[in-house]
Amino acid sequence: HSRRSRRRIKNEARTPHVADIHFTMGRRWFRPCLEEILLLVIDELGVACTPRARKALDQGIEDWEDIQLESAIRNKPATAVRVFATLEK
Repeated sequence: HSRRSRRRIKNEARTPHVADIHFTMGRRWFRPCLEEILLLVIDELGVACTPRARKALDQGIEDWEDIQLESAIRNKPATAVRVFATLEK
């Protein structure tokens, strides 16, 4: 849990407000996925989460990032080629 989440768990009598939530947003191709929204609820509101569930959410985010990156590369192939050319072989 994040510091913010631990604070919310410690002070569970206080009802969180929307203004208390840090909303993460994506860019044109890098949109938040459902797993990120669920982690937002867990971390920002102090909702309980098992280690197994967190691992599954983390894997879902990683899979989504791959999908988003593939989409960005397809949409900006010249940029991808330029970046790949700078990588060490």
